[in-house]
Amino acid sequence: MDQLEEQILQFFDLDIPPKFPELGTNWKHSEAFEETSFFMGKAWDDLSADDFEKFTCCHSFFPKQCALYYLGANMFLECSSAVYWTMAMDKLSMDLSLLHLPKKKIRGFQPRLLWLWQNMSNAQKSTFMAYLDRINELGESGAKQIASDIKSQMVRFH
Repeated sequence: MDQLEEQILQFFDLDIPPKFPELGTNWKHSEAFEETSFFMGKAWDDLSADDFEKFTCCHSFFPKQCALYYLGANMFLECSSAVYWTMAMDKLSMDLSLLHLPKKKIRGFQPRLLWLWQNMSNAQKSTFMAYLDRINELGESGAKQIASDIKSQMVRFH
């Protein structure tokens, strides 16, 4: 296990997976449920990078108390398997492009990645930036550009 993986474990992992809130009837028939129910109660050891390839919108729908935990899982599993920039991470980054629209067009909208960033501790932010550096170092060319763009956006909101 390398230093980045250790940091991710230290700052994002929990002894037990966070509990999902009680689900309303309507929620059980939604895209959000389809994207996140697979993860309910699963520890990082129960997941693989492939899960974040299959459930591509999961980060957009994780309940707030679970969001950072599963972001950490995604980063950790990518680093430990050397499969960088899963589709779930790609989808998570797409909302940032909307920040370039005029403010009146995006009123009330906040990209999920920005929400995650604002709810991270300083140690988590530093670890996330190190993860983006890893993508810049080892990822494919498209992922490198996205990671670089995200990093510059996050610095603006620090």
